Amino acid sequence: MLSLHNLGVVKEEVAKTPDQLAHTLDMNFEDVQRALETLSSESYVGKISREKDNHAYFLTGKGIVTVCSMFT
Repeated sequence: MLSLHNLGVVKEEVAKTPDQLAHTLDMNFEDVQRALETLSSESYVGKISREKDNHAYFLTGKGIVTVCSMFT
């Protein structure tokens, strides 16, 4: 969540695909995909449909509050 926050991925208009995030964060695609699905199921991350069978993710309000609470 912190990485999404730091990258400014905090609204639908700037949502990123798992592939984009894996590339930007230099992480394994499967690990990123798994983390996003877990965070999405807990409503920390929103998921929107993009191109054919492709989803993009963004940090929700709940996720933003959770990240910000890490700094207090």
